[in-house]
Amino acid sequence: MMAMIILLRLIRKVAILGDMMDLGTKTIKYHIDILHYLDNCSFNKIFLYGKYYRKAFKRCIINKQKFEFFKDYQTISKELKKWITKSEETIAFIKGSRKMEMEKLLELLK
Repeated sequence: MMAMIILLRLIRKVAILGDMMDLGTKTIKYHIDILHYLDNCSFNKIFLYGKYYRKAFKRCIINKQKFEFFKDYQTISKELKKWITKSEETIAFIKGSRKMEMEKLLELLK
């Protein structure tokens, strides 16, 4: 267990987040809450995708260098390939509502 914890400290961590859907009237607030939380986490880079994250990103006071917003999977894929290299260990966390079809990103990374 300790080895895993140490390993997670040493490798680069990237998050790719697609919109959370069906949250009702507080949708943007919940997206902003996630951005604030992630701003204090140990991710090296956070890629955002979707109209709700775009709105939240514009309204949020966060470390904008840590976050980057993308309009399509192709652009995310190109940028992510720069982060995931054979020379440096990187772990990528991908999460989004089913409607965001985040699996399309995995196909582009092959």
